[in-house]
Amino acid sequence: MDADALALAIAAAANDNRGQLMSGFVSKHAGSTPYNENNYGIGYRSPDGWMGGVYRNSLNKPSAYFGKEFTHDLLPNRLAAGLMVGGVTGYGRPVNPLLLPELIYKMDKERAIAMGLIPPVKGVTPATIALQLRRRF
Repeated sequence: MDADALALAIAAAANDNRGQLMSGFVSKHAGSTPYNENNYGIGYRSPDGWMGGVYRNSLNKPSAYFGKEFTHDLLPNRLAAGLMVGGVTGYGRPVNPLLLPELIYKMDKERAIAMGLIPPVKGVTPATIALQLRRRF
């Protein structure tokens, strides 16, 4: 491989726009609650922020979510604030609106942990913190 081809290969790797595979959530609900806190599932985040996935929700029912994540770097390549806007199933209505504020800690270029801050939903769930692992592939 000549120097130009090597430089192009390095540039392509540095600008790689692969999506991320996301775990289901591990959550902690406010107060003493009977809610499911092991929200196993799997999801995908595209390079431009579109997300979707399935998991076992706090009510111990199957849920699916979809939407778009908007992020802003707080500490470049380390910490970002995010907002996921979309919908989620499994909470009484066919689709509930979803507005999920997040903090995203980037461990390295391949791995991240997202912490979602879910406000209480009257008559459904209390305030909840959810953790999600993300891995580029």
